[in-house]
Amino acid sequence: MALGTSRRAVLKASVAAMAAATMTKLAWAKQDGRKILKIAVQDFRPVFEPMHPQSAANVAYRVDESIFDGLLRLDYLGDFGVKPALASSIDQADETTYIVKLRPDVKFHDGTTLTAEDVAFSYGPERLLGDKAPGRQMKDRFLSSLKSAEPIDDLTVRLKTSEPDPVFQKRLATWGGQVISKRAYLAAGSFDNWARAPIGTGPFRVAEVKDKDHVLLKAHDEYWGGKPSLAEVRFILVSELSARVAGLLAGDFDLITDVTPDQIATISKAPGFKVLGGESAVLRNVNLDMAHNPVLRDVNLRRAMSLAIDRDAITKSLWGEKVSVPLGEQLKYFGDLYDPSRTSPAYDPAKARELLAKSAYKGERIPYRMLSGYYTNELAEAQILVAMWQQVGINVEIEIKENWDQVYQQPGTGLNNDTCQMIYPDPLSVLWRCYGDASSYQAEEKAWSNQEFNELGKRLQSSTDTAERKKVASRMLDIFETEDPPAIVLHTMTNLYGVRSGINWNPYPVANMDLRPNNISIGE
Repeated sequence: MALGTSRRAVLKASVAAMAAATMTKLAWAKQDGRKILKIAVQDFRPVFEPMHPQSAANVAYRVDESIFDGLLRLDYLGDFGVKPALASSIDQADETTYIVKLRPDVKFHDGTTLTAEDVAFSYGPERLLGDKAPGRQMKDRFLSSLKSAEPIDDLTVRLKTSEPDPVFQKRLATWGGQVISKRAYLAAGSFDNWARAPIGTGPFRVAEVKDKDHVLLKAHDEYWGGKPSLAEVRFILVSELSARVAGLLAGDFDLITDVTPDQIATISKAPGFKVLGGESAVLRNVNLDMAHNPVLRDVNLRRAMSLAIDRDAITKSLWGEKVSVPLGEQLKYFGDLYDPSRTSPAYDPAKARELLAKSAYKGERIPYRMLSGYYTNELAEAQILVAMWQQVGINVEIEIKENWDQVYQQPGTGLNNDTCQMIYPDPLSVLWRCYGDASSYQAEEKAWSNQEFNELGKRLQSSTDTAERKKVASRMLDIFETEDPPAIVLHTMTNLYGVRSGINWNPYPVANMDLRPNNISIGE
């Protein structure tokens, strides 16, 4: 707790020190008469192929959103409905067949024109469908039902699924549904070469990448959605929040990500600045690696760890009540599949001690690996959790690591931090995508597996009966939360951005940053 207080004091001091600079109007960087947007981020990935394993992360979603389009788009700022994008229409011919008509005269970043051949290749065996295709692992996670894609004519594509898929069009509208250039992919020579400089149809193209420093995107002026309002977008790596805040107020950056709630007032009160965003459709979890740490296999210990956490105290002290404690691993956006009858995870330290007494746990040290600031409030929250666990007799020790490889390196794993972003409004995009049999948690880390959970997940993704799907999702939540928990859900997250006042932009409730010309403009 002391460290959290100290950090806030340092941040306030940094803000105060920069206040004088904000009294002078800051000049905008420009090119060809348009603004250059400089965004300070806590991290980014130096690969931009959506189906590359390194791209399945919130820090990748925010950048790649500007590089690619899909056949469809999800209306994150409205009703979360599916809207046309590269497809002008999509018709379902039968329960497993979709006929897609493409928008004409769409240009890729290299000036070539989008055709049905590009769409078929994007979803085809060389990139996704083949057993040894480089994107197969991600395909199984994001487009699991996709079976084939074939061109009918230059602007028509037939897509087939292996089974009825209740969310197939939502999949096409979100992550994994991006369309790429067949010609550019084949010319790249290798998947890794391609991933660093891919060609899409989005409003910006990758112009320069310097790992651990910055990503430069330049405007794609032939963008089918209109000429971008920005000349360039620069994502600049600034790991420390205090440095991002200071740089924003000094005019080094125009927008900063991952602002903590305790900085809203200080940024907003500085002349010429504001904070955008709010609670997000992202769940914050602590994952439990019971496959490699035998201590965590005791379900009574796992249940006790959850019961020892006062989530309301955390959301008030660290988050200023800008986040909420969900009713389990689900979000209100799920509509008919949301179950309001479920309860939030309980806080009951007495019950936690009782379960510990029934368990085989004898006070063994449980490592808690993390990066110090990848997630908002990450270290401060971890320190609070460790203190709460200690109060009931659970010995957890924090281990700060330099990168994710070190976090997952064997031996010595135990707990690690995670978030689960809602890709589209359905339990498949949260509970199943993040913890199902194709998830990184099961398929890569091999930290947990539950046969019934996996069998139910298969039913959830193939049934088109809403009542049955809701029943299946409820049973999966029972397993996840109580019977065999692979993780501990804490609360939702925030997407808060510090922004110069001249920026008119509508942030999504997810990590993706939409910088298309219809969603961002900049005044003087």
